[in-house]
Amino acid sequence: MTNIVPEWNEVLLEAIRETKPGPPMAARSIAIVHTSMYDSWAAYDSIAKQTQANFSTSAPNIEKKVETSISFAAYRALVGQYPKMKKLFDEKMEKLDLDISQTSTSTSTPIGVGNRAARNVLNFRKTDGANELGNYADTTGYVSSNKPIRPFFATTVEEIEHPDKWQPLTYLSDETRPATPGYIAAQWEMVTPFALSSANEFLPLPPQPITSQGFLDQAKHIVQLQAQLTPTQKVMAEYWADGPKSEMPPGH
Repeated sequence: MTNIVPEWNEVLLEAIRETKPGPPMAARSIAIVHTSMYDSWAAYDSIAKQTQANFSTSAPNIEKKVETSISFAAYRALVGQYPKMKKLFDEKMEKLDLDISQTSTSTSTPIGVGNRAARNVLNFRKTDGANELGNYADTTGYVSSNKPIRPFFATTVEEIEHPDKWQPLTYLSDETRPATPGYIAAQWEMVTPFALSSANEFLPLPPQPITSQGFLDQAKHIVQLQAQLTPTQKVMAEYWADGPKSEMPPGH
């Protein structure tokens, strides 16, 4: 197999950079595209199982045919999520000499395999709990337990009423206007996972109580580790952090 999957991955990341979805939404989007590509490939394999309704293809299992299926799956999955970026996706298909007007879902053709794989994944994900159709608006009615902290405006130290819960931050967005960003995707624990049986399947143990010695020991440990970073380790950390124009904070 050639580099067709990484090629589509770069197109996907460009769409994320341009549209700037929240990190959970970006991760979900990446999974949708890659799941669609996987399901299109799996149609050619006698052992692999697709994530959605299983179907096979009578198209010959040769590299060029499989690549065509993967490209159509990626294209349809991307257009379905980022309609405003369609021109970018169209240009990629044109470079691959693939006709985007071909919308068949017949499993006897490579084009149909790709289109069907993406359709199945997109249809399933419409009701996976993310509320994509509602622009990912919160469906839980979440309200922060803490008032926003205002470090640039406070004249005294503000106490956090619930230090073990999230707190909004008010800051100067353009050195003159205060801004208080809201929370992101409080409903995400209800999203159907892509590989797990449930969002709770591999939950770690709860953190140490914030007023406990255990929490204090953990905090001291992190501070100590940071203080002892070697120059090489610092460069590694900067590499993985990326910059403000990366796909997702913190980049990689």
